[in-house]
Amino acid sequence: MLIWNGNLYNPVARAPRNWERAVGYDGEARYVSFYWMPGGDEAMWDDGRISADGSWGVYLDLVDGIPVPAGCSLGSSDFEATHRLVLDRETRLLYIIPYEEASAFLQAQHPPLPEISPQDLDTFLREIAKMLREPPWASREIIICERCGFTGWVRAADGGYDACPECGGRGYLEGKN
Repeated sequence: MLIWNGNLYNPVARAPRNWERAVGYDGEARYVSFYWMPGGDEAMWDDGRISADGSWGVYLDLVDGIPVPAGCSLGSSDFEATHRLVLDRETRLLYIIPYEEASAFLQAQHPPLPEISPQDLDTFLREIAKMLREPPWASREIIICERCGFTGWVRAADGGYDACPECGGRGYLEGKN
C-alpha cells in the first residue's frame, strides 16, 4: 500500500526486475511514473525531476497486462493520460494514481534544488553551448545494436530484463570513422 496526502493506493501489479531500466529510466529516484503521450505516440517516464520518452515496446509489454480500473486512463494514441502508473523501485509494486497527484507526489520525493549564482549559471550555459558546437560523439559512428534493437536491454528467463550482452545496455555500438 502507498499512502500520500491522506489517499490510500493499493498495488495493481508487480514490475519485472529492471523493467524501468528497459523502458529507459536510469535515474536513482525511488518512485517513477509511466504513461502514454498521444503527441508523438510515446511511452513516457517521469521521476518528478526528469522526464523523457522511453521504449514503447517494453512499456506496452507490461501495461497491456495490467488491470486498469474503469475511469482511469494511462493514455493512448487518441487521449491524454488521466492517471499514471507509479513504480516503487524498492518494492517493485505498481500503483495507478491520478495524473496531477502523481506529479506532485513524485516532485515531493526530491530535496529542493540548490540556488545557483548568476556567475555559475553563465559558466554552465557556456559549457552547454560549447558541447553543442563540438559534441563529443561527433567523431564516432553510432551503430544500432541488432541484438536488443536499440533498447539496450533483453528479456531474461525469469521475466525481468538484463543489460544487452552485445552493447552493454547502451543500445548502440560505437564504430570508427
